[in-house]
Amino acid sequence: MIMSTTFAVSLGILLWITARIIHLFATRSHLRYPPGPRPKLLIGNALDFPLVNAAMKYMEWGKEYNSS
Repeated sequence: MIMSTTFAVSLGILLWITARIIHLFATRSHLRYPPGPRPKLLIGNALDFPLVNAAMKYMEWGKEYNSS
């Protein structure tokens, strides 16, 4: 009895996680991102944010990615 309850709960959690992953990829693939630097694996664009003269860097990016 305990094993069947544990199995049912585990199966439910696994199905929920699978549904969430499928939903994430299905909705994400239809979105169009604005132009900008390519993100890096795991950290995204965290290292791309300028610490000084941010306005100048954003203006450069606007010209580079033709978005200004």
